[in-house]
Amino acid sequence: KNALEQSTLVLSFDHSDVSVKNMMEFRRAMKDDTEVMVVKNTLVRRAASETEGWDGLGEVATGTNTWIFVRDDFKSAIKPFKELQKELKAREIERDFNAGLLEGQKLSPQQLKTVEDLPSKADLIATIARLINQPASKLAFAVKAVPGKVGYAAEALRKKADETQAGTLADLQ
Repeated sequence: KNALEQSTLVLSFDHSDVSVKNMMEFRRAMKDDTEVMVVKNTLVRRAASETEGWDGLGEVATGTNTWIFVRDDFKSAIKPFKELQKELKAREIERDFNAGLLEGQKLSPQQLKTVEDLPSKADLIATIARLINQPASKLAFAVKAVPGKVGYAAEALRKKADETQAGTLADLQ
């Protein structure tokens, strides 16, 4: 129940035919904000009914499931599963997510694919930092360029004035 209360995304997949070695590697590959659990479906149903907004989870709690409870970073939770899929596929075992719920709402297979393609939290933070820094960089460049441009303009005016003055003096002689 605690894992469910802290989660934003919950995924499940059938762990039958997955070796203990593969499952241990899968669990180790997960980031700190993700929990992987093999729990009886009756306990999942009970936790879902007792946790506000997660009622839909009880409907998909059937079969032999491994549950993935993700707090923030979806991509870092899905990547190890993709690696596990590759290893299983080499042994001719097809696995995909049985179910996925985002903040308690069931996701269709197409919506799950969209969630898989979302940028990670670290990527989003880097993008936001870059976008915040970009106007400051442009402003600094513009402020630095103004005195230089004024200097070039003043120099050009001085040269033009010197040429005009020299031409006027030559005409007088």
